[in-house]
Amino acid sequence: MDKQCSGDPSLLPAKRVRWDDSVLPDRTNTSGTASSNKAPPAPPSCSANGAIRICSAIGPKTAGADEKEEVNEDVGCRPDFTHQLFEEERIEGFEDGAVSIRIFYTPTSLDFLVKIQTSENDASRTTAILSGLSKALPPENFTTDERKFYEELEGRRRDFKPPGARVYEYSRGGTTFSVYKATGEDPGACEYHARAQCLAPWFIETADAIDLTDDRWEVFYLFQEEPPQGVLGEKWRPAALAGYFTAFGFRNPVKGVSLRICQALVLPQFQRQGHGKELLSFLYGLARSRKSVFEITVEDPAPGFEKMRNLVDARTLRDLDVFPADVISPGAWKRPSKDVVQAAREAAKLTVSQVEIGFDILKACDLPEVKDNASEDSTCSMATTTASNTTTAADAAPGDGSDNATAVDDKRKRYRLMVKRRLLKRHGEELSTDSATRKRQLEELYRDVEPGLLSLGGKLRKEGTRRP
Repeated sequence: MDKQCSGDPSLLPAKRVRWDDSVLPDRTNTSGTASSNKAPPAPPSCSANGAIRICSAIGPKTAGADEKEEVNEDVGCRPDFTHQLFEEERIEGFEDGAVSIRIFYTPTSLDFLVKIQTSENDASRTTAILSGLSKALPPENFTTDERKFYEELEGRRRDFKPPGARVYEYSRGGTTFSVYKATGEDPGACEYHARAQCLAPWFIETADAIDLTDDRWEVFYLFQEEPPQGVLGEKWRPAALAGYFTAFGFRNPVKGVSLRICQALVLPQFQRQGHGKELLSFLYGLARSRKSVFEITVEDPAPGFEKMRNLVDARTLRDLDVFPADVISPGAWKRPSKDVVQAAREAAKLTVSQVEIGFDILKACDLPEVKDNASEDSTCSMATTTASNTTTAADAAPGDGSDNATAVDDKRKRYRLMVKRRLLKRHGEELSTDSATRKRQLEELYRDVEPGLLSLGGKLRKEGTRRP
C-alpha cells in the first residue's frame, strides 16, 4: 500500500496546497492526541436584578442648587424580576458591579427618571441598557434629565389628583390610606394606569398590560394620604401610591358576573403592613354588595398571595357566620354538607374550593395551640402526644410511627382525617388505584397543606371570634 495514502505523517507534505496554489496553514497533528478547539470566552454580563434599584423620589432639589447637592431620595429596592426586559435577567457588556441603574418615580403622578452609571462611561452601552428598560417605562413620562425632573417634582405633587373616586379609607399607625376606584370612563384614568402598570413587571412575574378602555376592567388604587399643610380648609390628600388591584368582570348570561382579581401589587415599602389583606377584604365586600356578581376569584395567585387570600377567606366566612353550629363548633369534625357549602358560597361569593379551605382553617383554630409562624413550605408536621387513641391503617404513613400504632391526640387525628376527605375528593382521580400507594400519596398531600392550615388557624385564633 502507498505509504502516503496510509496517512504516515512522515510522508505527508509539509504544507498543503489549494487548487489555486495558495498555501494553507499546517493543521497536521503529529502528537497522536485529538486537537483542542477552545471556545471563545463568553462576553461579560451582570445580574440585572442586582444592578437595578427602584426608588421613590420623595424630595425635590432646591432651585438653582449645585448638581451634586444631596437629594431626599428613597434608598429604593431591588426588583424581583427583570426577565421581561433583559434575557435571562442579565445585562450584557458589564461585569457585576460595573453598572448601577436607579429608576426614580414620583410617588403620586408616576413620572420616571432613569440614572445609569457605568465604570467605562460607554454611551453606546448605556443606550442599549435604556432600550431594554424602556419596555417598563411610559414613553411620554420618563426622562434622563435629572435637574428638570426635580425642578418639576413639587408641582406634580401639588397638582396631582387621583383618577376615579375615593370609595374606602382606613388607618395604619396613625396614617390614613384611601382606595380610589377607576374605570376607563374616568378622566385621565387610562393615561394614569399606563404609568402605574409600568411598576408591575419589576414585582409580578407574569405581569401584563391591560386595556382600561374595555368597560369590564376596574382598577383600585391604594394611596397613602398626607395631613393638611396648615392651609385653611385643606383636607388630607394623596402623598404616595401604595399599590393597586385590577379586576375584570366575566359576564355569564345565566349566573351573572364573575369578578376576577387579575393583578395585585403592593409596593415593597408598604408590604407586610396589612394593606393587601385590607384591600382584598374591601373587594370582597364590594362584590357582595353588587347583586350582579355571583362570585369573586383570583387569577393564578402567587404562593404569598394565595396564603393571604386563604386567611381573608377564612376570616370572611367566620365574620359572616355561614356555618351551622353542628359543623363548626369545637368537637365537631365532620365535613360540611354540599348544601351547607353552597349556602356559604352564595353568602360570601367565594368559590366552592375556597369555602372548603376556609372551613379547614377555621377548624384549625380548635386544635391545641401550635406555632403560628409555621411557613407554608415547612416540612414539619403537627407534634403528636401519647393518648389512648391510635392511628388506623387508613391513616398510616411510612416513617411517622403509625405502623407501630403510636398514640396520637384525638383532636388532631380527627382533624387530619377530615382534611384528607377534602383532599381525596379534590385529587382522587390523580391518585393511584393501588390501596397502599393511594394512602401514601394522600398522606403526602396532607403534609403539604398542614403547616399552612395550622399557621393561618393560629392567626385567626389570636384575632378572637370576630374581626375588630
